[in-house]
Amino acid sequence: MKGIFKNESYYSQFNNCDSIKNNFDYLTVPEAAIIWCGVPRSELAFELGQCKVKGTGNALSRNIMKHPYIQCVEPRCVLLHQAFDDGKLKMGRDGEKGGDIVSMGHISPDRRTIKINDLKEFIAEYHADDMPKTLFSDIDIHKLKPITHDDYSALLAKNKALEARLEKATEVYYNQRDEILQYKSEQASITANDEELTTRSQNLAAKIILALIDIADLDKNSPPYQYDNPSSNNSIIYDQIKANGMKVSPQKIGYWLDLAINQATDE
Repeated sequence: MKGIFKNESYYSQFNNCDSIKNNFDYLTVPEAAIIWCGVPRSELAFELGQCKVKGTGNALSRNIMKHPYIQCVEPRCVLLHQAFDDGKLKMGRDGEKGGDIVSMGHISPDRRTIKINDLKEFIAEYHADDMPKTLFSDIDIHKLKPITHDDYSALLAKNKALEARLEKATEVYYNQRDEILQYKSEQASITANDEELTTRSQNLAAKIILALIDIADLDKNSPPYQYDNPSSNNSIIYDQIKANGMKVSPQKIGYWLDLAINQATDE
């Protein structure tokens, strides 16, 4: 058996350790600002090289960078320094070279460093609407980003629409009680030796179910046996039947939905 050719590409599969490195890797304030702007870490050194200090008057102005094209770098530098001064963001002195990690206190601006995980925690808590993919995965953003008013309104509208459909289905159920009772009576008359409904009985039941689907304005394209989706016809009917004290399995509901939509024929 030939050995695997182990080049750099082969070994890259073993380097998925960002979540661990984030506990130890440090950034200067300008580096943190650039990454926060969405610049990939692989391009950090190049973009930092294009920056110029805001001024030379004091340590703070020397540690606020201006980028010729990325205008957000400067205000983010200012915001990060202010966040440390206000006790909202932990920083260290000279990164991994030493110095305690503190939430506030005196650290010269040009010696301030930020652990990546502390930067992520700060952004998630105070700027959840501005989480770049250079720092946060799609899963992180989904978990951490708070629901907006528009998101809430959309969910509320969807919930109300579903409730309206359920109410209509309930109304249809009671309005069609006579047909259901007739079907039950016909089913009960079948002999013990012939547990399956006759073709005519099945067709009648399928037509009744098809009529109920139309009246309730349910989607005929909904897969009949899909009962793990709360908005599927199967789940909606199962929940309504259960709420009325009846016991019918989702599989049985799927059978009748399939029969109603695909097999109902004219007598």
